[in-house]
Amino acid sequence: MTAIVDSATFRSRLETLERLLWKDGCAGIVEPPRPAEIVDRVLELSDLYTVERDLIASLPLRRGHLSARVLYFLCADAPKVHLVLDELRSRRAGPHPAPRRVLDLGAGVGATAAGLLLSLAPGTGPIEIIGIDRDGAALQAWRTVVDRCAEIAGIEVAARALEADLAADASRSAFGGADLAVAQAVLNETLDGGTAPRVAPPIAACIAGIAGSMETILIEPALRIATRPLHGLRDDMVARGIIRVLAPCLHEGPCPMLTTPRDWCHEVRHWPPTPRVAEIQSLTRRRDDRVRFSFVATSPRRGESDAAAAPGASAATAEAADRRGAHAAARIVSDALASKGKVERWLCCADGVLRRVRLLDRERTESNAAIARARRGALLTIEGLPPGGRVDPSVRVAPLLAAGR
Repeated sequence: MTAIVDSATFRSRLETLERLLWKDGCAGIVEPPRPAEIVDRVLELSDLYTVERDLIASLPLRRGHLSARVLYFLCADAPKVHLVLDELRSRRAGPHPAPRRVLDLGAGVGATAAGLLLSLAPGTGPIEIIGIDRDGAALQAWRTVVDRCAEIAGIEVAARALEADLAADASRSAFGGADLAVAQAVLNETLDGGTAPRVAPPIAACIAGIAGSMETILIEPALRIATRPLHGLRDDMVARGIIRVLAPCLHEGPCPMLTTPRDWCHEVRHWPPTPRVAEIQSLTRRRDDRVRFSFVATSPRRGESDAAAAPGASAATAEAADRRGAHAAARIVSDALASKGKVERWLCCADGVLRRVRLLDRERTESNAAIARARRGALLTIEGLPPGGRVDPSVRVAPLLAAGR
């Protein structure tokens, strides 16, 4: 994606969408309540999608849930898509055309579609976007949201809503022939239960079929119970030769987070919420000015040229590392773990190894301080890192790509 607007423009567009949704209730589909009235529904849905996940399929949506999804969760979750698109843009080696046909999997009320369409530069298009969901009421709102986003962004969009179940209807022809598929929280809502949840086999087969034929972005909540199955699905598709990994990984080896039961890789990005979202969050106290999510972006693996490509890294990333003469490239996958006299970070390295590195305060220099300063999610090049992981003054650390926010 090259035609991606900057984050300030995206935020301004999202605020415009939020004002419109609260003004007329998504063209009369929902009734805009006062923020205080929507809090209980937001809390109920938050619990359903986290600690009471098993009830999602069986519990009828209560009155007000659709309003909560349209008036709160939509603008709270749309930035995740923008942040992923922005990272993909920064990691591309060269121009990349905008998608012409997009599948919005598990489309809901339009959070994913809004994140995509409000990120695109004016004049982009025409784009056909197909929203696929089993909830007809949600798709009605989705269609209105797509139309509003197209108008706000100044892009030409043809929208089509398809009421279908991803697992049961995976063979439908409408699921193919696209350039891009985007899904948000689809895995979280369909996990097989148990103490070690996994992606339900029908959903896994559907996603694998789609990812094998088009670029695919999978975004999940930053929860261990949802993210580890995402890691497992990534590993399975890589092992079967279906995909290349575009981001966040720098490698296509097995995800090192899965070697222990406690670890998972997720993003934490600073993103001030839109005004109405901020107002509701001040009442629920469930979120703050950080956006948390996990994601995997992939492209189909086709032919010998893909097999020979640098695994998991874009050409731009690899070329930049080569120019620096770097011994290793790594992604920061933890916040700074500060204790007396030192800072520690976890790095997921280009060789597929998860490494814990430490920088003593007395050994911090301008050439290695990026280990402490860089934000979670940043890509670094590191020269001279010893096996023990101690970043002494001889180690040189430089940003390769900064984290999105």
